[in-house]
Amino acid sequence: MVGLRGIRRSQVQIAIVEAPAKGFIPEKIRSIRERFPGISFRLHVMDNADVMTALIDGEMDFGIMLSPQSSKDLMVVSFVDVALMA
Repeated sequence: MVGLRGIRRSQVQIAIVEAPAKGFIPEKIRSIRERFPGISFRLHVMDNADVMTALIDGEMDFGIMLSPQSSKDLMVVSFVDVALMA
């Protein structure tokens, strides 16, 4: 979390699709908050298209989508395959 070094207080706005919002992401956020107690997170659950729009419009700090695609207005900087369980 090099990008969080030196930050004392901040709120990170995350646009996220429903599946990871109910899965592993809350645990990851708890872990980050333990290391950086001044950082808070606000999850905004929405569909893929709305995540992309919110990011392009600058309304969110970052987004978590399913099968993200880069476009002229949005570049995917990290991509991870996650096995979804039923």
